[in-house]
Amino acid sequence: MRPSREPIAHDMATAHVLDVARTRFDGPYHHHAALELTWIREGAGVRVIDGQVMPFAAGDVVLVPPQVPHVWWSRGEGEAASACVLHLMLPTALGALPELRGVSDWLDEGARPAVIEGELRAIVITELQALAKAEGLERLGRALSLLGRIAAQQEDIVRLAPSKRPADDDAPLGRVLTWIHREFAKQLTVVEGARRLSVAPASFSRAFQRRVGRPFSVYVNDVRIAEACLLLRQSSRSIAEVARRCGFPTLGHFHRQLVRRTGLGPRDYRRTFAR
Repeated sequence: MRPSREPIAHDMATAHVLDVARTRFDGPYHHHAALELTWIREGAGVRVIDGQVMPFAAGDVVLVPPQVPHVWWSRGEGEAASACVLHLMLPTALGALPELRGVSDWLDEGARPAVIEGELRAIVITELQALAKAEGLERLGRALSLLGRIAAQQEDIVRLAPSKRPADDDAPLGRVLTWIHREFAKQLTVVEGARRLSVAPASFSRAFQRRVGRPFSVYVNDVRIAEACLLLRQSSRSIAEVARRCGFPTLGHFHRQLVRRTGLGPRDYRRTFAR
């Protein structure tokens, strides 16, 4: 999948903090040259990082290396969506400094994104709030110190699969991803995806798997399961209704797909993660 390239230009600042507030997260699947640390303050939905689909909710904190494609998509209309985002434009060579040993893990080619959990997540959230109020060298110094803290506290970091560097920009393919995430509850087919790109179904299937790293049908089920996980966590809807709302034709199919991705059936998943 070829995400769109997003230019990053913050008045030439090395460290920049964005305060994002909108009715929903619905941006394009994109990549850029900045190291990005994102804290979701409000909202829930599905995030896609380098083709990997996972549910997110308020409190989600993720570190995305440069040039790794990513997007957050809200689950529904009418819910507040806000985030604090730190962008760092750092040269790869900076990671060679003894004081920043370990930071280069997120600057090198092939760097892996990381989900931040546990005690470290609370520390990162507090520091991001402080960074938003800092300026100039103070902000840069605190941002580098935060990266060093993250690198040193590996027990609270969950690394995602190795990244695939994006190739040229291709907005039409990005629109296919958006289509899947908006229509996941319907019957989606390779034929329809191919029609949207005006290519043959076989060509579409090959291109999709090459860019996303998995077949079209697997990715669609990834999205459906991510949405189902949100509903199991945050609603009291019956398991049958969750399956139906997420596009699974039978409870048996839903159960198999959920177990394959989480190791848990619907009831056990809800018991383990429900708020």
